[in-house]
Amino acid sequence: MKYIKLAYFYYRTTIHKALVMWYILKACLALIKRGFKHDISKYSKRESRGFSKLVLQHKKSKYQSQEYQDLLKELEPTLIVHYSKNRHHPEFYHAQTFDGKKTLSEYSDEVEIYCMSWLDRVEMMCDWAAATKNHKPASEYYESARKNQERFHYSNVERGHFINDGKEIGLW
Repeated sequence: MKYIKLAYFYYRTTIHKALVMWYILKACLALIKRGFKHDISKYSKRESRGFSKLVLQHKKSKYQSQEYQDLLKELEPTLIVHYSKNRHHPEFYHAQTFDGKKTLSEYSDEVEIYCMSWLDRVEMMCDWAAATKNHKPASEYYESARKNQERFHYSNVERGHFINDGKEIGLW
């Protein structure tokens, strides 16, 4: 009887492990799908025209510098369209209802980072890591998490999650 219970335990544990692996695979596939679709809207005429005007200036700017902020203001019409189509941006939630009465920077205190799904957040973290490579000098992912805390007003605990999760998945 003892061996039957042990065999049944191993059987149930193996079934459980297989199900967990299946669900992790589904999560990975959802992320891979997001990777293929990431920023695909930038290839549209409406966005590519706006972004292409400033792409070289953007690369030379330091992240969150005054020059960077000025570029964002100049790109605002394009950014509103981009944010409204890409859930991995915290501004997505405001771009959906953007009425032109405020600039995007005036929404900064209201950014809804806490409305984002886990998949949105992972894609956003990967976007931050890639974006750090686009500026001169290249910044570090953890520095990006700190600067984005100032920009999006999330808690120190949340910043810790972004830094620790980013390290665990190899973003820095």
